[in-house]
Amino acid sequence: MMKKTLSMFSIIGSVLILSGLLFIYLGLSEGGLKKLQSDNAQKKEIQFKHLQSFSSDLSIKNIEIKKSTSKQFKLTYYQNKKETIAHRLNKKQLSLYQKSHFGIQLIRLNDLINWFYNNNKTNTVILSVPKNTDLKNISMHSSVGNITIKDQKISKIAVKQNTGNFSMTNTHLAHGKIKLNTGNINATKSHLSNIDLITNTGNIFAQNMTISNAVTIDNNTGNIEVSLSAQSAKTTFISAKSDIGRSQISDKLLQGGSLNKNQLKITADTGNIKVK
Repeated sequence: MMKKTLSMFSIIGSVLILSGLLFIYLGLSEGGLKKLQSDNAQKKEIQFKHLQSFSSDLSIKNIEIKKSTSKQFKLTYYQNKKETIAHRLNKKQLSLYQKSHFGIQLIRLNDLINWFYNNNKTNTVILSVPKNTDLKNISMHSSVGNITIKDQKISKIAVKQNTGNFSMTNTHLAHGKIKLNTGNINATKSHLSNIDLITNTGNIFAQNMTISNAVTIDNNTGNIEVSLSAQSAKTTFISAKSDIGRSQISDKLLQGGSLNKNQLKITADTGNIKVK
């Protein structure tokens, strides 16, 4: 009798758990979470006449830097009631940081669900740069979030991400390091000079990439695929080594040459490397 009762309670408990999960799924699929976030998030837009540097320290936000047709810089983001996103402008340097009302921004489960499910403009900080203007210096730290840079020419860059992807398109980066703990690096039609690309867990993809001076790509766990621009294919010397994985460099490309000006050095602990 006792075993039957326990069995019945187990069945009822399992049904209730499955029902609860079903209701949660239906609520998410019907946009309940999106509506909750949109109701709580307030849009902010701030304009600046002159900027040379941008730094950020955000917990759970995406960051996008792009060109605009405006003559002024514009910072756009959404802020909910339980967080504060503050900025400071000092000598043409814009600093942005995120904190809670208790002074420390804790990563809550609800925040993570919001970010993963509703990964759209309400979770994104956008810095719009005037068309004929370039930022000289960028420094970004992100706990959870993606970073996207489009159509920029940056003289110095430092990026550190814990969880999230880094993407750049039609961008020229010189002097600096981009380091990810967990996430992918994607580069398209970009020009790198004296740059280090580093991931601990994730893939690195670079298409139509131009190399100047020394560029290093290092990956602990993940694959690396690089295709060089027609210009760099003739002037860049490449070395590639993977401890556990295959390394393939096209026969049409230059290999070795550590004393040459333009160098691409690729290393991986676990993963395949392909350069063409």
